[in-house]
Amino acid sequence: QRIAELKTQHDDALAVVKDLDARMVSLKELRGHLVVYQQYKPLAQKLQTVRNPAKFKEQHRAEFAVYEAACAYFKANGLRTLPDLKKLDAEYQTLSSEKNGFYTRYKKAQIELRELRTAQQNVEAFFRKEERSHTVPQQEVK
Repeated sequence: QRIAELKTQHDDALAVVKDLDARMVSLKELRGHLVVYQQYKPLAQKLQTVRNPAKFKEQHRAEFAVYEAACAYFKANGLRTLPDLKKLDAEYQTLSSEKNGFYTRYKKAQIELRELRTAQQNVEAFFRKEERSHTVPQQEVK
């Protein structure tokens, strides 16, 4: 039946959109950590050459906290070599355009499904009304 086909298309497109969205969120998070890491890496390298590392680290405590959080993220995700920022942006753009395509299919299937269900309900209501008019109880004559 057409409703079953549309329901399958709708559900498939929604699943793909959710998968792409999850990947985009993880890429965005990775990109954020990568930007922070690249921004504060010179500061971390400078820590090696400073005469008083404890004082220097205390002066830049917030920066080091963010830098160490980025390092911990990379370590937790098993990233030995860091990805290129431009490649991440390109992949994000590709995923975004794919997601938009599937989202368009999802919305189209959703609209068609809603229209078919409405038509089906209207037909069912018409036949129920028709059935009631044929089964009007006869009044008994006394």
